[in-house]
Amino acid sequence: MSILNYAQNSNYNAFSGSAVVNDYFQVTSIVKYQAVRNLSSVSIRKAKTFLERNGINVKHDQIVSFDLFKNDVFVGFGDRESECVVESNNPINNLSPKVIIESKRDDIFYPKKNLDLKELIKHLRKDKNVNDKLWKGWIQILTYVEILKGDYSDANHISINVTSKELSNVFGIFSRKRDVPIELYLNFYLTEEKNYFNIAKMSIHENKKNQIAKHTCNIFNSNIDQFGNTNKLVVDISNPEHSGPSIPNIKIGALSLNQINRAVIDSNSLADVSINLKKIFEDAIK
Repeated sequence: MSILNYAQNSNYNAFSGSAVVNDYFQVTSIVKYQAVRNLSSVSIRKAKTFLERNGINVKHDQIVSFDLFKNDVFVGFGDRESECVVESNNPINNLSPKVIIESKRDDIFYPKKNLDLKELIKHLRKDKNVNDKLWKGWIQILTYVEILKGDYSDANHISINVTSKELSNVFGIFSRKRDVPIELYLNFYLTEEKNYFNIAKMSIHENKKNQIAKHTCNIFNSNIDQFGNTNKLVVDISNPEHSGPSIPNIKIGALSLNQINRAVIDSNSLADVSINLKKIFEDAIK
């Protein structure tokens, strides 16, 4: 075990059997002292069968399962909470934090973290606020994709179908509405500082506008409370204003997760949630 201020000349007799508790107040292992000038511990998993047989609950690792986060995800959503919880059951049974982190690696952060898988998992386990915000945000996004009957089977290619509506002048006399179906791909990122959004916006504009091969909406979350609530984060980075209908052209947009959550909270029914979500995603790329 790695222990700060560990003194090899101290007497650690009788430490055996002490619980090792993490930041989530979970017992993760039991201390074992063998009088050889070091402390070690045995993982609680080795005692799982015995503990469960005696009525003690052993929780899943937070990287393996959404169980630790799912009960608190939609707290504060009022009338929508129970409906969203039901809708979240499917995606969180099909995608786990481990699957997401293995497939996306450092791409789940923006700006990117150049960490290998073990380093990234260590970072998340160490930073409780980052860990909580990231996985609760993922559950929210996956739930909204479920409501919109989208595809989340691949964490790197989450998509929904929207219809972009544009008004164009015909002969300068009247307007005609065009409904053009679009498959919209969603990227979900966690940012750790408020000003990262501006960095992200510039990077998306400069680096992707001429390279991206599909319509994409980049969604930013943060461990900072209310990130995105005070700024108009819908970004139009497509064609110049008044250039006319241009649906066939590839477009990219950006939103904060709080903006999307607000559209859900302000809806009167699950049917309204679907309409409002489609609208906010459509607005982000048109």
